[in-house]
Amino acid sequence: MPARSWRLLAISALVLALAAAGYVWVMARSTAQLDRKYPSTAWTAPTQADPAAVANGERLVTVTACGVCHGKDLTGHRQMVGGAPIFAPNLIRSARKLSDAEFERALRQGIGRDGRSELAMPSYAYAAFTDAETADVLAYLRSLPVTGAEPARGGPGLRTRIAMAIGTYRLQADRVAARKVPLDAGPAFAQGRHLAAVACGQCHAPDLAGGRGYLGPDLTVDGYYDLKGFRHLLRTGNGRSEHDLGVMALTSVSNFSHFTDPEIDAIYAYLLQRDHLLVAASHKAKP
Repeated sequence: MPARSWRLLAISALVLALAAAGYVWVMARSTAQLDRKYPSTAWTAPTQADPAAVANGERLVTVTACGVCHGKDLTGHRQMVGGAPIFAPNLIRSARKLSDAEFERALRQGIGRDGRSELAMPSYAYAAFTDAETADVLAYLRSLPVTGAEPARGGPGLRTRIAMAIGTYRLQADRVAARKVPLDAGPAFAQGRHLAAVACGQCHAPDLAGGRGYLGPDLTVDGYYDLKGFRHLLRTGNGRSEHDLGVMALTSVSNFSHFTDPEIDAIYAYLLQRDHLLVAASHKAKP
């Protein structure tokens, strides 16, 4: 065999060996993360369910876009995570199958029934739910008639496992532990801050600063939207140019449009004050 052919064969063998070693390393490292058990805090639903709690739970499920992942009827939905199909569970069945504490751990702590982290549940945003809101969501789900099957969950694909192994994809329990909360603008803006955290934090990051792997940008409104324009944005998903804003358009029409005008006004007032505080802080930090 010619020397050149031997060299090509040797290089090919080396590449295959490195690929095999890399695959083994990725699988071992990602599996160790997936199998890790997390400590969790105990929780008991604070109140008995009543019609008002159920109604508020329905509203919260709507405005925080649970149906985007779990399907419009909340019975489970197929989605792609890192190129692999993952099925979000049937929330109606899960709410009955899980204890109060188990449901709260999955929702706000990102920890499953077996103590392992959830893969794609946006608990880093839902961690902002209050105890009462968590109880209301659970009350609403348990009020619904049981329907639909329990879909097979599926597991992370190779792309997600690679991202986990190199540290660019974090499991939800880890994201909850590392989350930064939105800037506190004072009691007068507390409602808007809270609503923005639970409804906007999924795409714009828990601190609403966007970027860093999150789908949405920093939630800056000053210079971009006045109150009228912001209301229009949350009701229609159309920005200043009146062009459809993709995911924002879908979320606005399906979910954010269910906010009341006072709630949208409160979110806007908070975001505007947040802008002013951030600008003031940046000026103060300059020498």
